Amino acid sequence: MSTTAARLQEQNETAQLAADFNEFYLQTTLPTISQIGNYRILQEVGEGAFGKVYLAEHVLLRSQVVLKCGLLEDPNIVREIYYHKQLRHRNIVKLYEVIKTETQLWMVLEYCEGNELYYHIYEKRRLDMDSCKNLFYQIVEAIRYVHSLNLSHRDLKLENILMADQEKTVIKLTDFGFVREFNPYKRSFLSTMCGTTSYMAPEVLKNEKYSGFAIDIWSMGVILYAMVYGQLPFDEDDEMRTKLKIISTEPT
Repeated sequence: MSTTAARLQEQNETAQLAADFNEFYLQTTLPTISQIGNYRILQEVGEGAFGKVYLAEHVLLRSQVVLKCGLLEDPNIVREIYYHKQLRHRNIVKLYEVIKTETQLWMVLEYCEGNELYYHIYEKRRLDMDSCKNLFYQIVEAIRYVHSLNLSHRDLKLENILMADQEKTVIKLTDFGFVREFNPYKRSFLSTMCGTTSYMAPEVLKNEKYSGFAIDIWSMGVILYAMVYGQLPFDEDDEMRTKLKIISTEPT
């Protein structure tokens, strides 16, 4: 096994161990909860970078929202809230409020009824050019805004882009658990490996210092490819093979 492959395998095993521990910890420490503040929990709908995600309903207004929870002592959820509160854009999911309980922080988020872009592509097989242009333009606008605040998302993927309406013509960017400040003029490069493997830039996988803006743009390219062709450019059955393909493939 090559040095690069061995290093990637070790990183993969370490990341999986950490993810398994966090999942076990959450399952054993979070009680079954039916209501948070004025919001009645309807069902679990997924999991973000650092916490579970629920569909909920305001007990008086009957309006639906999304609740995302994280452990109170987890600095990651605190950081996510801090950065998300700064974001005000038509193509970014709104953060309405934050509810603090004894052990958790709960983010009350805008509900998007059209599901994830991932499922939209899955249903259509691939998107027509007009849809691609419309939706990708909105993705670009959302990321342009995030970058204008000297922030990098660092986990752009189909699952983090939501369809805001049933007609599926408007997108909303979500999940800011990996956001970090990045100022290209100070050349303060980032170094933490994060994100989702199939969308990671080669420099991230090689543990090199990287531009927060550049890796977002790489991920946007992966997303556009998936929209046009109906599949990811780097998505092998084995995660190690996916990483090696990303690192070794020359741009064309």
